[in-house]
Amino acid sequence: MAVFKLSLRARIYTLFVVLMTMYVLNFALMMNVKNQTDAAQERINETNTILDLKSQLLLKLTDAETGQRGFILTGKPEYLVPYSVGSEQAQQTLKKLLQLNKKNVAVQHQRLQEVARLIELKLSELAKTIQLYNTGDVQASLDLINSDEGQRYMDEIRAQLRAFKALEMTTLNERQQKLNGLLDTVQIIYLLEFVVFLILMLLLVGLIRRRVTKPLTQLHISAKQLEAQGRFAPVPNVADDEIGSVVKAFNAMAKKIVTQVRELRDLNHQTTQERDTARMESLVDHLTGLFNRRHLSSQLQKLIESSNRYGHPLTLLIIDLDHFKDINDTFGHDSGDRVLIEVANLIHDTIRESDIAVRYSGDEFIIVLDHTDVKDALAKAEWLREQVALTHINELGGSRLSVSIGVATHLPNEDTPESLLKKADEALYRAKQAGRNRSESA
Repeated sequence: MAVFKLSLRARIYTLFVVLMTMYVLNFALMMNVKNQTDAAQERINETNTILDLKSQLLLKLTDAETGQRGFILTGKPEYLVPYSVGSEQAQQTLKKLLQLNKKNVAVQHQRLQEVARLIELKLSELAKTIQLYNTGDVQASLDLINSDEGQRYMDEIRAQLRAFKALEMTTLNERQQKLNGLLDTVQIIYLLEFVVFLILMLLLVGLIRRRVTKPLTQLHISAKQLEAQGRFAPVPNVADDEIGSVVKAFNAMAKKIVTQVRELRDLNHQTTQERDTARMESLVDHLTGLFNRRHLSSQLQKLIESSNRYGHPLTLLIIDLDHFKDINDTFGHDSGDRVLIEVANLIHDTIRESDIAVRYSGDEFIIVLDHTDVKDALAKAEWLREQVALTHINELGGSRLSVSIGVATHLPNEDTPESLLKKADEALYRAKQAGRNRSESA
């Protein structure tokens, strides 16, 4: 009760000390929350990096396997390049995953250790087929390829990585929820601070007379607007006296509250956008803007199941640039990239919204045509081939482009994604053998 016996100035001073204490506590609290928020964001970024590396790991293994099969089937040494690069990059990607996952849960580390063992077995199997081929034992090499040994390794690797991804996604969601919880906590703290501050302001009403009624009323209106709408309008015409000092303190604190809440909301929005962008980028080839093999893997099975269920035709095209290695060697990789972009643009202009266009490998593209039979697909393939032949690229001088295209139609309840791709690849091989710049159907 002693505080009510103090003078007006002393009471104001007392309240001011309380306000400054709140300000200091608020600053300390905000720094603590900011540190927690930054740490949560860092953990989210780390999890996104791990998920991205997991996708890259499977892609590099597939590249190595594709190069190995291409070499065994064709005997062309250039197929050993994607095999060697894919094998090396798969091991490097696995090493990064293991390093990032050291601080993660033990079961994830165990999964990666198992993946490392399986990858070593898979790469050994690939190397063995190539060694057999090089020593002249072609049949033994083919027998090893046709056995289920390599596929079993890949299936086990995929299963382990699926389980790994599932737990990482759960972790990512938990960390995102924690970040959102921190942001919600900050807003609640701000609201509680505002309520306490408003109570202190209301105590001044009994200590002042008519000369401070107007600024106090304006202060109340401004505070209500902040509470109801989240917007702050500074109290105007603040007198240079005791109550004026309090109003100025309120203006400064309220402005800081609004600014910090806005910044935290922007941070949350940015985090959400970055997460969605990262997910989309993981499905798109950065050079051409077409989808990548990961997207094809997830969508082709769905389209085949739909074709089986409803009986509509489904056709797949594999498009390969003729002599693309010569273009890179003669004109440079920048010109080669330009060629890939131009061909990708033609492919994008060729397809419908229901179709899927994918950059399958370095100079190989795939188009999946839904509700399209082999006749229409061959017509579209020929149109695309002609458009490529008419394309002029300044960087190539007078050199002309050509593509070879393999076409395969899905047989309902018979084809799998792998068998459909294999049929199209065999048709492409015939087109190459027949002189290139042509289309062949399976």
